[in-house]
Amino acid sequence: MSFKQLLIGIMVGVTSCILTPFAPAVASDKDEAKPEKAEPSSKEKVQKPARTPSPWDTRPMVPAGPKY
Repeated sequence: MSFKQLLIGIMVGVTSCILTPFAPAVASDKDEAKPEKAEPSSKEKVQKPARTPSPWDTRPMVPAGPKY
């Protein structure tokens, strides 16, 4: 890479940093940015379907380690 290419790259980087707006996030902005969740119309919680047991749940436990 020649000195001219390096200099142009640095100048492009500095120019892009200057031109992009820098606005740090404020705690109050964080709450406003999130969309509010729609609450269910009924007061009861929505029931999840029953979980089917995994084959690993019914597998017998075998102790591991060296056998003496």
